[in-house]
Amino acid sequence: MPSPSAIAPLTRRSTCPSADLSRKRLPKLAAIVRLLLISLCWSLCASAEEPPRVRIGWVDEPPTIDGVMDEALWLEGGLVDQLTQVIPDTGEPARQRTEIRIVTDGETLFIGFRCWDTNPEQIIANRKRRDTFPFFDDRVGVALDTFHTRRNGYYFGTNPNAMRHDVLVEGENFEISWDTIWFVDTSIDAEGWTAEMAIPFSSLSFDPQIDTWGINFERGVRRNNEDTRWTDAAPQRFLSSMGTAGVLEGMRGIEQGLGLELTPGATFRRIDDPNTDDRFEFDPTFDGFYKVLPSVTAAATANTDFGQIEVDDVQINDDRFALFFPEKRDFFLEDGLIFDFGDISQNGRPFFSRRIGINDEGPVRILGGGKTTGRLGPVKFGMLDTYVEDKRNTPARNLFAGRVAANVLGESTIGAIVTNGNPGRGRSQTTVGLDYLYRNSNFLGNGDSFRTSIWFAKSINGGDTGSGRNHGYGVKVEYPNDRINWLLGFEELQEDYDPKLGFVNRNDVRHWFGSFRHRVRPASGRFRTIDSEVFGQIFVDSGNELETVNIRFEPIEFTTHTDDGFDLSYRFRRERVRSLFPILDIPNSTYTFHEGIFKVFTSRNRRVRGQIELAHGTFFDGTRTRVDADIEWRPSHFVFFEVEYEFRDVNLPQRGPDGIDGREDRDTQLVRLRTTLNFTANISWSTFVQYDNVSDFAGVNSRLRWIVQDGREFFVVLNQAFDTSDDNDRIEALRTEVLVKAIWTFTF
Repeated sequence: MPSPSAIAPLTRRSTCPSADLSRKRLPKLAAIVRLLLISLCWSLCASAEEPPRVRIGWVDEPPTIDGVMDEALWLEGGLVDQLTQVIPDTGEPARQRTEIRIVTDGETLFIGFRCWDTNPEQIIANRKRRDTFPFFDDRVGVALDTFHTRRNGYYFGTNPNAMRHDVLVEGENFEISWDTIWFVDTSIDAEGWTAEMAIPFSSLSFDPQIDTWGINFERGVRRNNEDTRWTDAAPQRFLSSMGTAGVLEGMRGIEQGLGLELTPGATFRRIDDPNTDDRFEFDPTFDGFYKVLPSVTAAATANTDFGQIEVDDVQINDDRFALFFPEKRDFFLEDGLIFDFGDISQNGRPFFSRRIGINDEGPVRILGGGKTTGRLGPVKFGMLDTYVEDKRNTPARNLFAGRVAANVLGESTIGAIVTNGNPGRGRSQTTVGLDYLYRNSNFLGNGDSFRTSIWFAKSINGGDTGSGRNHGYGVKVEYPNDRINWLLGFEELQEDYDPKLGFVNRNDVRHWFGSFRHRVRPASGRFRTIDSEVFGQIFVDSGNELETVNIRFEPIEFTTHTDDGFDLSYRFRRERVRSLFPILDIPNSTYTFHEGIFKVFTSRNRRVRGQIELAHGTFFDGTRTRVDADIEWRPSHFVFFEVEYEFRDVNLPQRGPDGIDGREDRDTQLVRLRTTLNFTANISWSTFVQYDNVSDFAGVNSRLRWIVQDGREFFVVLNQAFDTSDDNDRIEALRTEVLVKAIWTFTF
């Protein structure tokens, strides 16, 4: 988060552009070289303790996954029984006893967790549906670094309801929507609870030539918010921070079979649309994955259909810049983190997979595609090529992305990216880039984390040289630790930097940003943490003319031991409007904002949880009142309800032909309602309803999902749109879509 200390002094506009530009570039290049040299010295000087080790047990017959762990073969497994508190008492032994066993039959990794509990009747287990966050229930989890590079891996977690949560890890980034084939069962008894996991090696990429993996374990006891781990009790890091993981020995000799997965599927769809002919559609689909090597995966897709994916959250945009929506499609999520570049959060990304399958006219069918991803020695790579159909004025075309990165130093990488294609109208475009990511989990030998990222990219339009200002570059330095957490950064996106397969919603801009947070953990009392934080950013154009200043100061945030809390904050913003505002009628001028904010929230550990944020202040040349509320109710682990409400009361001058004439109120409201019925851990029915009074539309997405077993699923989905505008005397049903989809994976 940006802070005032990140705001650099503005320089004068050059009167001799070419000479001034060359002089400006030299200090920037010198600063980058200095950062590289400093990071190298820090890596060489840092010392690390020897990580703990455990040896896997090899068994002739696999254990039965029934959540009981009563078979003698578990005793042949490596034992982990010394967990350490992360919170509340960092570094102290766990209050509840845990034993973890690890065995393999050569084809599957089996992990058993025995979680003793002195008060088993107080075990919290409110979640059941797959891919729900388990971190607010009692839970166990394992992180695996299958290449032992200390950079990337997998996370598998569960709770006492045998809910499954799997995550891809790439450096400090996570892909929580990723799913793979694995199994778990659990049981609760008078002395605690037990979980048994089975993770086929065919579901993982790994290096078969090495004998050791990185591994770490965790357990959470939610009634007192106690989190424990096998290694690395630092609260600022996650279990998946593989740079501080322990070591799993005895892995040489494991197999993953042929490594082939074939997934045919079919979608039957009925569409009733008053603007087109009502129709039935049948679409066969095919996905295939082949492990060329245990560490390299080739994937293919044909006639790709994503009709079963949950719809995006509606967002009301009261700013000048396009909104960002995350990727949800399985084909792009598989090893998708390999394509991440430069540690860029949103604006400036040279590659954003959601550009594939959509153009200026809307959704576009993906006729076919191929992807190869993997790791060979210290190098990771990814190549993605898709062919999309022609639509109206946009012909069919190929869209390509390639990424390569090499491990350097202890936890760092240096890499490159190239993309080619244009999902919209116009000529094809190529974007190239280089990045360096420095990571150190034992900065200066004291166990703190330190990160640096540097990136440079260039977009090249075919046959059009433009102004030559088609570059983007940035640098970021982070100290992301528990007591002290700070960040400083700078990036520039020139006016012709516009990667067609990337995400850029604001270019011709130089952006300084930074943040600083100080945290106190009281030794006693009802509060677990007391935080103070400041965030700041400044945007100028290429001529160093001020565009935006945004500062948020949060003097205090209290969080209790049960994760209830509240905070107070103040926001200052200065904005120069120089062009037409897409939503509001805002004249060109410079505006100053002041806003006070109060937020209160209750713990997700409870069956009823809520959060509300209230804000009021100036808004351009008027005022704005904001209300953001979110309430969840889990009467049991079979049922879930959530209501989200966003309200904006914007009061602006009424502008007539003769100038300002009174005031104009513009109220916007957005409501989201989610319900889920979990019949079992593998059968669920979820409904998502959204309404906003800006578009005057409401939408319903209702989805029944049956996981027969991993990779073999049935879906029944209803999508219904309604017109709620005042022009109609009643709510009018618009487009109705009902689809039935089946996918069936064959593993060899």
